[in-house]
Amino acid sequence: MRITKLRFYIITFVCLFIIINTVRSLGDLYKAQGRLVETKRELAEAQANQKKLLAQKNWVESDKFVEEQARNKLGMGRPGETVIILPESLQQSTGRAAVTEEANWKKWVALLK
Repeated sequence: MRITKLRFYIITFVCLFIIINTVRSLGDLYKAQGRLVETKRELAEAQANQKKLLAQKNWVESDKFVEEQARNKLGMGRPGETVIILPESLQQSTGRAAVTEEANWKKWVALLK
């Protein structure tokens, strides 16, 4: 009878040990899955950023970009072209009338005076 109780306690202890370790392992798997999802998201962001940077690199290395920079920032032109440099005051204006933020009735009163 004493041996049977001992076997029961040993088997119960072993079963509890196995259950506890299984639950702990399941918790670790759940955490690992969360890290995996986060890492996949970061990878997707990094790949999108890489595509954007490669497109920007290709644009900067293109002849069109070099020509645009030479024309706009260095004031250069192609052979046979005449480069005209305007004063700062003329470069700023767009040729449009200035829009005031007055009420319409005030504009009418000013117009009729």
